[in-house]
Amino acid sequence: MLMIVMTTLAGGDLSAAFVGTETLPECRERLERVRLIINDGAAKGGPRIAGSGCFTSAERFSDFSHGQSNDEPIQHYRIVLSGENAAVIRHDGAEACRRAIAAAPAAGEQHCAQSRQTLRENAR
Repeated sequence: MLMIVMTTLAGGDLSAAFVGTETLPECRERLERVRLIINDGAAKGGPRIAGSGCFTSAERFSDFSHGQSNDEPIQHYRIVLSGENAAVIRHDGAEACRRAIAAAPAAGEQHCAQSRQTLRENAR
């Protein structure tokens, strides 16, 4: 299972965090805790949740860390949500992601988001 949490950035862009879990109940429990933390921060002017959920996905990511270094390169991802499934596709930049969405508008709910987490190769 892949927990995906998208939050708003200044200017309206999205940031995404990805956390792999073993089971759906574990994912839902962790997601509820994350939502409480983010919503508490949003009440104090922090980022707001733009979308979140637990999805079946073959993609795996580097570990999420709250203190992730700003030295890590920003990755750009297209997140495609279709029911209980999610696919996350890396793009070379935000504009490339937006073009991919425009080229496949019926592929499900799609979002472009940035993250400092990296997509692990050969995760499938």
